[in-house]
Amino acid sequence: MCLYLCVQELGLAVVGSQIVGLVPLKAILQTAEHYIAKENLFLLEEDQKLRLVVDRLGLHSLVAFNPKERIIE
Repeated sequence: MCLYLCVQELGLAVVGSQIVGLVPLKAILQTAEHYIAKENLFLLEEDQKLRLVVDRLGLHSLVAFNPKERIIE
């Protein structure tokens, strides 16, 4: 949250993010559920949910994000 406030104070925009290491599939799916509820979306397929999270977090904006290499089950 502090980073977000600092960015706002400086008048900057966050254009992407990066995950260092591996991330559990459960965490990605929980993040997807957050965006699905927040944006009133209807997504059933896991790959759609993965794409939603990658897009909303900007995981592909800095470096290519390959879910098969970065997400563990």
